[in-house]
Amino acid sequence: MTGKAYRRVKNPAVSPRDALKRLAAWLRESDARVEPRFQYSGRFMFGSKCFGLVGAIADIQTALMNFAADHPDTDDTIRQLVKEQRVDNLGLDKIVYFPSVDIEDDGEDDEEAD
Repeated sequence: MTGKAYRRVKNPAVSPRDALKRLAAWLRESDARVEPRFQYSGRFMFGSKCFGLVGAIADIQTALMNFAADHPDTDDTIRQLVKEQRVDNLGLDKIVYFPSVDIEDDGEDDEEAD
C-alpha cells in the first residue's frame, strides 16, 4: 500500500455529510442488504444522534467499497469515515455508525416510531 491510504484528508472533494446522504440514497436504490439509520445514538454519545448502517459487517463494508467505486469523488471521504467508524451489536446485526458527522434524515427513515 502507498502512504496515501493512511493520510488524513484535509479538504475532501465531498463533505462527510454529503457523502453519507448520497450513500443513503444509493443504498435505497441498490440491492445491498444494508439499511441506513439516521437517528442512532451510540455508546457514550449521551443522546446525540448520528448516521449509521445496519446489517452484517461484511455487507456494510462491501456496500461502502461499492459506493466509493461508483462515486470516485467520495473515495477519500469514505476512507476517512471508515477509519473513524464505531460498531455496536444489534443482536443478529451490527450497526456501523459515524458519531463525528451530524446528519438529518430527509423524512424517509425506515425506523418506525412507537
